[in-house]
Amino acid sequence: MEFSKIELININGYDLEVFYATDICQFHGQFIGLNSGADCYAENLEDLYQEAEKSLNIYLQVCMENGINPS
Repeated sequence: MEFSKIELININGYDLEVFYATDICQFHGQFIGLNSGADCYAENLEDLYQEAEKSLNIYLQVCMENGINPS
């Protein structure tokens, strides 16, 4: 996939790099500074923000359940 970075958003204390995937015409968000990957895709930035919150919450829950430091 071909990405163009467009911005950095802070969600609940974690940084999300936002890219636009030109080949699929969708926004892609990828959290940075985590021990593992948490990312999301959406057609617009509002939906991307919502999907990012969901992805982050799931990631943090799994970390908590398994005694893993998230970052």
